[in-house]
Amino acid sequence: MKRPHYVILGAGISGLALGWFLKQRHHAQIELTILEASARTGGWIQTEVKNDFLFEQGPRSFRPHGTGVSTLQLIESLGLQDEVIFADPAARKRYLYIDQRLQKLPSNPLSLLYSTFTPKLIYALWNDWRAPKGILDDGNVDESIYLFAERRFGKNFAELFFDPLVSGIYAGNIKELSIKSCFPWLQLLEQNYRCIWRGALCEKNKNKNNVDKPVLTPFVESSCHKGIFTLKQGVQSLTDKLSAELNSHIRMNSCAKRLNFVEGVSVIELQDGTKLTADRLFIAIPPKALAPLLSDYPELTTKLKTISASSLAVINFGYHSPVMKYSGFGHLIPSKEKQKLLGVVWDSSVFPQQNANRQQTRLTAMIGGTHFPDFSSNSDSTLIEMTLKEFREQLKISQVPDCIHIKRAHHAIPQYSVGHQARLFEIETELKNKPAKIDLLGNGYYGISVNDCITQALQRTLPEKGHIS
Repeated sequence: MKRPHYVILGAGISGLALGWFLKQRHHAQIELTILEASARTGGWIQTEVKNDFLFEQGPRSFRPHGTGVSTLQLIESLGLQDEVIFADPAARKRYLYIDQRLQKLPSNPLSLLYSTFTPKLIYALWNDWRAPKGILDDGNVDESIYLFAERRFGKNFAELFFDPLVSGIYAGNIKELSIKSCFPWLQLLEQNYRCIWRGALCEKNKNKNNVDKPVLTPFVESSCHKGIFTLKQGVQSLTDKLSAELNSHIRMNSCAKRLNFVEGVSVIELQDGTKLTADRLFIAIPPKALAPLLSDYPELTTKLKTISASSLAVINFGYHSPVMKYSGFGHLIPSKEKQKLLGVVWDSSVFPQQNANRQQTRLTAMIGGTHFPDFSSNSDSTLIEMTLKEFREQLKISQVPDCIHIKRAHHAIPQYSVGHQARLFEIETELKNKPAKIDLLGNGYYGISVNDCITQALQRTLPEKGHIS
């Protein structure tokens, strides 16, 4: 009996995780092909070791809660448990650069007594307590993150806290991005409890007392209580391990040219003219890459083009001496400060286990996005000098770095603008109406974090979800 042919477009974390889960579930019962257009797997995940400095040029850590459980389970299934390291306690400290100085956010009840942010937080919580339910009551209407935050917490809180948070995650505009798609849990808290902070407390207690929560292995259970984590050799060691396990199924430099759906199968035409047929097609590439492949389906192409992505430069700096006067996770910068940097991660403070020695300092700066949309017109040397200038102002670092690495990430972070879920529903409906079995996944659609991508991949293989026949 002929085995069904499953084809995955894209060997980023979504495609690789899906390939692994499919092999775990179906073993030799399926024929599996993973098509990757480039010469490397992993997508935006990339770890570089340069002059003994470990630099992350994409995602660098994972949160253990929520969808992070799927990531921990994947790591365990690959036998990478011993590679997991957890953030230093200092990483609980987060900073904002406001009024030309770094200001530490309160990280525990005691710090609230001394924080300059405490009056603003109290006022925001009071606003939230007395705010009426908004337009999201029925869950079918969307609004921007800014309007949601302003309505519930006040204008100042929206600009001071939500704006840098969104810049740090999405490098996007708080007035354009969707609360429903970017922070769906906030929408649910409003629907279910009216008051956000009261709902958060109720949910925390509910989860603590939940007797029906899934049974986890000792490794996953203990890791869920230890905070942010990563892998000793960097996040790329996860995609490298997946690639090694799936090596016989991956076809590198296999760029798709056109997709057609006929008589129950998907036909994938490659740039070199060869054609593959898939009994089931899993599309794990960004909307911008998918749209040109669907030229025979103009309505789908048009809808996919509405999902944009922001660009930025990621610049890693290494110093052979301890140049930082602060410890913590890093700092973000509200738009009102008119700085070109989105934020800086203090890598050597977050994961000192990755430092080559105790003297090392590693920093990663993000420049571009909505703070500096035309960054790409500047040379690498200009971007580096701009960043070092802001380092001098914000971090008081005047030393010349011993090592620098820059990566331009064009169209890297999907922008879930207002109405994203409605547009996505239309796209999914059109795909379901095609005469073929097609699944869509990846950070361009259902969540941008690595945890989200891995969870999506796992869900596509669960029979109760109806994805695999």
